[in-house]
Amino acid sequence: MENEGDVPVTVQLFAGSAKVTAGKFEPAEGSNDLVGWTKVEPASLTLAPTSTGEAAVSITVPNDADAAERYGFVWAEAGGSRVGVRMTLSVGPGTTPASDFMITSVEARRTDAGRPVVVARVKNTQHRAIDLTAELRLLNGPGRP
Repeated sequence: MENEGDVPVTVQLFAGSAKVTAGKFEPAEGSNDLVGWTKVEPASLTLAPTSTGEAAVSITVPNDADAAERYGFVWAEAGGSRVGVRMTLSVGPGTTPASDFMITSVEARRTDAGRPVVVARVKNTQHRAIDLTAELRLLNGPGRP
C-alpha cells in the first residue's frame, strides 16, 4: 500500500467475512471460518508521507475442515475509509468445483450521456462464485467501409 499524501497515515489491516448474494460478492456481518483461518501481519502500518508498506496474509486451513467454498476480504482501513481484496477459498478433495454460466440476454443501448454500451445479463449455473470480465470489439459494422 502507498501513502501519497503529505501526512502520516495509520492503516488497520484485517480479514472480514463475505457472501455471494444474487450473484454479488459483498461484505458479510460477523465472522466465518476463513476469517478465523486468516492472519494479516502486521495488523497495522503507519506510513510516512509518500512512502509504501507491505503486509503478509497467511491462511491456515485445519485438517478437519468441512469441504466447502468460503469467502472473505482482506481489508485496509484508514480514517474511516476502507478498501479490500476479495478472497475465495475452496476446501475439499479433488479438483476445484465446476464453474459455469449462461448469458441470458445481450442489449445494445446508450447511456444517459449518449455513450454506446452493450449490457449482458449473466446467470451463474453452478454453486461457485464467478467473476466475469469481457472485452467487446465491433468490426466492420454499420457505417464502416
